[in-house]
Formats: sequence, structure tokens, C-alpha cells
Amino acid sequence: MRKAFGKLEVLRGIDLEVAEHEVICLIGASGSGKSTLLRCIDLLESIDAGRITVAGSEITGRGVNANQVRRDIGIVFQSFNLFPHMSVLRNVTLAPRKVLGLSRQQAEAEATELLDRFGLADKRDEYPDRLSGGQQQRVAIVRALATRPQLLLLDEVTSALDPELVAEVLNVIRLFSGRRGAARAGPARADLHRAAARAHPPVPAADHRGRPALTAVDSGAGAVSSAGRAGDS
Repeated sequence: MRKAFGKLEVLRGIDLEVAEHEVICLIGASGSGKSTLLRCIDLLESIDAGRITVAGSEITGRGVNANQVRRDIGIVFQSFNLFPHMSVLRNVTLAPRKVLGLSRQQAEAEATELLDRFGLADKRDEYPDRLSGGQQQRVAIVRALATRPQLLLLDEVTSALDPELVAEVLNVIRLFSGRRGAARAGPARADLHRAAARAHPPVPAADHRGRPALTAVDSGAGAVSSAGRAGDS
């Protein structure tokens, strides 16, 4: 797979295949393309060559409905990207109601259960600007899980969490990975050594600046291929 922004080639010759439930961690310096790869998998960025397949279906081909693909993909961004004009509960229930067609009652019941597991039950009516960075991070994780994704992409998912919350977040995500057909999500930069020990195998990204960073990428029977790439060497 290949991706460039103008003359800057961010991703080149990326060949990656991930089995169902497998954990893959991308390790590399800031600016080495880890987040860009996640955004390409979620079709938030188009690729310049190659193809991406999920569960045997190519999602980067012509005529693919990106919104339909994203129904089964959850992503947690580094910057959280919560809707500032919506309460925590509305942030979490918006996609289940609009995309999955859940009733308000069912969506709120499932959201409340997830919020409780992440220690946020008492924050359901708060707005993002009233939350700490760690609380916003947990809300973003809950929002991604609320759509019942088959593929979960996490961009430094524990970077804003207090140490005592990291284990709880990883445990909840581990339970998620046990669901049939679901992907497993992994830890982020703050847990570099723990993540590297659990991942099989870790995938190093270019470390041209010599500073370690970690982004977890997980896929259910997915693949990123460089087949058919143009201008690659």
C-alpha cells in the first residue's frame, strides 16, 4: 500500500495481514505514518496504490460505500474528537441510534453499561469541556465500542489515562476481543513494553527520529496489501 501527501511519501510498500483476534502494534516515531495508516483503513484517507481488505472483502475498490464499511469499524483518535455541543450520553448514543437503528431506550441502556465499566456513569450528562483529558479519552473509547465494531483501531488509546485506569481499560478491551468476529485493541505509548510483549509480532514503523511511540492497530481477518502499487521501490 502507498500513501503520499503531495511530494511527501508517508506510507510505502506496506504489506500487513492480521488474523481474527490478533494483536498488532505499530511502533515508530511521531510523524512516521502510524495514524495515517489507521485513517486509511477507516477510509478517512484515500490510498494512492494497493488495496485494503477486511474479512475477505476489498474496501478500497471503486464503488465501495465508505459509510457502510465504517459501520463495522471503530476508531479512537488521539485528539478524541468528541462533539463539544453534546453530552457524554449523546456522544455515545448518536451512532448506535443513527447507524445501527437502535431505539433511544436501548442505546442509552447499552451506553450507560459501558460508561459504568469505564468509571464514567456519573458523567453521562456532562459536556466534554467539563471532563479531564483522561475522562474524554475514556468517553472516546466507549463511543467506539458502542457501535459493536468488528474492527477496532486505537491511536495511542491509553496516552491520557492515569496509571490505575490503564489496566481497567485494557481489561475491558480484552473482553471485547473475545467476542466472535471482533478485533482486539491494544495499549499505547505509555505501555510500550507491556504492549510489545503481548503483541505477536510487533510491527516497527520508520523511526527516523529515534523516539519511540506506539499505536495499536487491530483487525479481524484484515489485510493491507501493496499488490499493484505504482512507483514503489
